[in-house]
Amino acid sequence: MALNWTNLQTAIYTAVNSAGITGLDVSWRYTLGAAPIPAKPFCTLQLTTTDLAPGALSATFDEFRPVAGTPTNFNLVHQRRHTLSIQVYTNTTQGSGSASDLLGQINRHLAKQSTQAALLAASIRLWQTSSVRDLSAVLDTRDEGRAQCDYALATQDTTADNIGNILTVDLTGVDVNAP
Repeated sequence: MALNWTNLQTAIYTAVNSAGITGLDVSWRYTLGAAPIPAKPFCTLQLTTTDLAPGALSATFDEFRPVAGTPTNFNLVHQRRHTLSIQVYTNTTQGSGSASDLLGQINRHLAKQSTQAALLAASIRLWQTSSVRDLSAVLDTRDEGRAQCDYALATQDTTADNIGNILTVDLTGVDVNAP
């Protein structure tokens, strides 16, 4: 089954939004565009994709040596790696309600077994790859709290195709008796 990006994004959005933080506006970073910045607190999600995970490509035929004239199915399975960056912006830089506090709550929610099970049901495996970073001091944003955390995602994409009948195979120059 091919990876459905809409379902992937919906599952991630739902997992983050279901953390139950009152008044937190969650949106994908690419959807903000030229739109006005939402009222704080708000959270942005950004998903970047890396090509195939090393060693995660496998191809199989129905038969190792197909018989001439028989239909042959080809299956390609590969895993992809993604990075999910979550950033939270608030009007508070310290204590309860600060960006790092709210992102910590999201982080704990994403680590729950029930949240992980819901993501797994959508064919997503999620794990935290960094700690919650308070960017307020780093960026010297005294009036705005900012925090970021990165997560790794693994997804599986499957492509199946009936490549038809193999009628002839050209073996010119191939030693068929070689081990």
